[in-house]
Amino acid sequence: MLVMSRSRRAALAALTLLVIAAGCGDDDDGGSAHLIAELEATGLGKYLSRPVPVPTEDEDGWERYDYAPSDDGPVCLRGTPYKLYIRPGTINKVLFYLEGGGACSNEETCLIMPTAKDRSDPILPLTFLDDAGVLESGDDRNPYDGWHTLFVPYCDGGSFSSDNIVDYPSGRVYHRGLANLSAAVDVMRDRFPTPTEITVTGSSAGGFGTFPGYGVIRLAYPDTPMLVLNDSGPGLGNDDEQTRTERQENTRSRDIVPSSCVDCADQLAFLIDWWLQRDDRLRVGLFSYLGDFVIADALALSSEEYGELMREVTDEIHMRHPNRFKRFLVTGRAHTILLGAGRGPEGFGTEGTLYTLAIDGTQLTDWISDFIVDGPSWADLVDSDAQSEPAIGGSSEEGADLLGNAGAP
Repeated sequence: MLVMSRSRRAALAALTLLVIAAGCGDDDDGGSAHLIAELEATGLGKYLSRPVPVPTEDEDGWERYDYAPSDDGPVCLRGTPYKLYIRPGTINKVLFYLEGGGACSNEETCLIMPTAKDRSDPILPLTFLDDAGVLESGDDRNPYDGWHTLFVPYCDGGSFSSDNIVDYPSGRVYHRGLANLSAAVDVMRDRFPTPTEITVTGSSAGGFGTFPGYGVIRLAYPDTPMLVLNDSGPGLGNDDEQTRTERQENTRSRDIVPSSCVDCADQLAFLIDWWLQRDDRLRVGLFSYLGDFVIADALALSSEEYGELMREVTDEIHMRHPNRFKRFLVTGRAHTILLGAGRGPEGFGTEGTLYTLAIDGTQLTDWISDFIVDGPSWADLVDSDAQSEPAIGGSSEEGADLLGNAGAP
């Protein structure tokens, strides 16, 4: 299990005490003089400012943007076209949602026995998404009702971080996640050039996608207040050195990490700490089931080990930034929540829903609503015994299959 050494934890604790003693409080001074330069140095902005195609009407108010495949532009794993969707709202704020759908990083997992979504058609139909959690339109229970919404399909195998083309004996693979992500940001900037706020969010692989997502969007909107809401893609890893090296060589997904983020070599999640040190217009919220069986299995950990790793890493980040990084971590083994309900080992929606989950009397939807406005219900909540009512309507085999295919990181 990849965890921090005792000496490293002690050093981090000592550093935190020194920061507090120096009068810096929970955060650094919020200065961002070097933020944009450091993000640009990673290459996160290399695909921005490309032409935006003319949209076509799709269904139920969604507009579709289609991109012709190219070696240096948006494209899916097997070379199929990339497309993304916008639904205009009534509030000048943007919800930027990144879809999930597995991961792959070699010939076996990308081509022979695929473990990642490889086309940009949404796993869940748009008609379903219109009634699904934070994408639901016309339901005042949804904290994001009325916001302009981008639905950004996933199909690169590298959680929107990848940037490489690999020729294997059995075929070519296009790891073009950064180009796909940048195309969506270009569309957002074209349609909504001056939003008053942006939330970048995503589930599973899309949660992992919020790590490059923040950087690309911050480059496109250097002065706009931003929120990052991560659903079950917390940036945790448990790779041996050989696996990590192979993944980096094939996908180039670690290129998004600034050289000054030393702790990111341990866990990508520490990129949140790096952001918050430099960006005083940012707040970050993290949702996860503590025993998430999909992510735990992907990391070759038991649910208990995964929960321990989750607590250990995110405790450090929260200790450093208690007012701008907060968690909603519930007991259970299900995976994802923002599209209404996640998939548990026993089926879809069996461990609570977006509208029923609560910790210590705080409903998840109230937590998200106050996350948006920095209100009192946005507290750091780490559950020891999740309080949730039975999911409305019970489980759905169709939903389980649909979200199951999207479930891996």
